[in-house]
Amino acid sequence: ENAFGKYEAPTTCLIPRVAPEITPRFSVKKKELEQVHICISTPGLAVSDPQREALHILHAILGGGVSSRLFQEVRERRGLAYSIYTCPSSFQDGGLFTIYAGTGVQNAPKVVELVFKELQKLKKQGVSADEMKKAKEHIKGSILLSMESSSSRMSQIAKEEFSFGGPVRLEEILKRIQQINLKQVHAIANTLFDLRKTALTAIGPVEPHMLPSPLET
Repeated sequence: ENAFGKYEAPTTCLIPRVAPEITPRFSVKKKELEQVHICISTPGLAVSDPQREALHILHAILGGGVSSRLFQEVRERRGLAYSIYTCPSSFQDGGLFTIYAGTGVQNAPKVVELVFKELQKLKKQGVSADEMKKAKEHIKGSILLSMESSSSRMSQIAKEEFSFGGPVRLEEILKRIQQINLKQVHAIANTLFDLRKTALTAIGPVEPHMLPSPLET
């Protein structure tokens, strides 16, 4: 009360809200490292986008864990990468969907090729009902477990206050996840995975001509 009792929040945003413009790029920096570190990013969704739950289900299926498509195809079946995963980042005005892979220089071209192939496969075929069910259970389980951590709950409440103007009931979150259908996840894949809007960056002992560019796929 002493510190913040007289504080009044502004009624209007002091900074004009302008959605960032995503610029497709292909950038490779040669550096003597043990691995090639690759990031492939596409435009994502804003934190309050109505399809945010569908995005997180897509993330879980594509690269959100050890049972995900990319982990199984690139690392487990082929042994081409030390680490590979997806990471959706959502902000007030937009977002990114990023795929990271750490691999050896000889395997780097094949890893990029397999990622592009999996993205195209998702756009054409979508996901299966079984994948959807497992992804939903995984996400709901993670949310419930996070509720046992005081720091996680504190962080979540703050994010909801900034993003939605107040806390969101747990029951509502779980309900929204359960209501997502296959068509919605397929639509998100088709919206996000446009290689013409994709950026690829890599650093390591690799030359630009060695990696396939999303802009030429």
